[in-house]
Amino acid sequence: MANNAGVFDPITAPERALLDAVVAAPDDDGPRLVYADWLLSRGPSVHGQLIAVQCELAARAEHDADLDRLRAREAELLADPLLTWLDAYIELNAPRVGMRPSRGFVPTTMFTGHAPRVLGDHLGLERLAPFVTRLRLLDLSWQRVAELGERGVFDRLAILELHDAPWGARVGRAIASGALPRLTELVLSETAFISADIDQLFAVEMPALDRLTLEDCAFDQGAFTRLVERVSPSLRRLRIDKGGIYEVELAKLLRLGLDELRIHDRWLPPILIQQLERAIPQCRIDRVEAPIALG
Repeated sequence: MANNAGVFDPITAPERALLDAVVAAPDDDGPRLVYADWLLSRGPSVHGQLIAVQCELAARAEHDADLDRLRAREAELLADPLLTWLDAYIELNAPRVGMRPSRGFVPTTMFTGHAPRVLGDHLGLERLAPFVTRLRLLDLSWQRVAELGERGVFDRLAILELHDAPWGARVGRAIASGALPRLTELVLSETAFISADIDQLFAVEMPALDRLTLEDCAFDQGAFTRLVERVSPSLRRLRIDKGGIYEVELAKLLRLGLDELRIHDRWLPPILIQQLERAIPQCRIDRVEAPIALG
């Protein structure tokens, strides 16, 4: 945090370099203390003080006479209004990951949030949780996704999960508004696609994309074929869980050159299953009964 008056100010190049040094050496207190000194040199900084106090606490012996004083000061800093906004994130993420600051930073690499809150607080999150490489977003609107992309929220991600998004070409353009240079896995859940969405979504550069997961997604006629045509050539692993895909289009999977395919809760013609199993080294298809013809 730059200072107490500018907690969510844009991150400058010098500050970004200091945060990058912290991320590059997560077990070393040196870069953390250098960042703390930089914060404090610019004025009062709750975050700078927290880093210094928590690093000192971590370095003290269990029965050190100063522990009570340091713990009391730590509690005061964590209760400061400039940090208590993190409580909502702690509550949302606590079942899976530790969100309490440790040695001045939240150590988690995964974060779940509602897009409006992430949009408002992402600069604070970048400063308090710079290790996050996996982001799971809920309750999206295309405007929010666009703003997140424009502000660089996706730039550092290795894994991006988008859940329950009201898709359309505008959302595709929103994702495509920024590059995803480090993204290795994309998860799309409870989402409906038309071909235009696919064109927009995969217009974004995802050179490292290795895994794509589709959970309960629905594809209009032709949309899944378009996905196969447009998906990153680096893609090697695909998982399809439920959802609506025209059966004839699933044969297009043979074009992808996948190393791994998982299909759950989908009926496929036996001949297609055999073809996929022969073509893909790691192929697992949960066989379900053929649909019953009505009428």
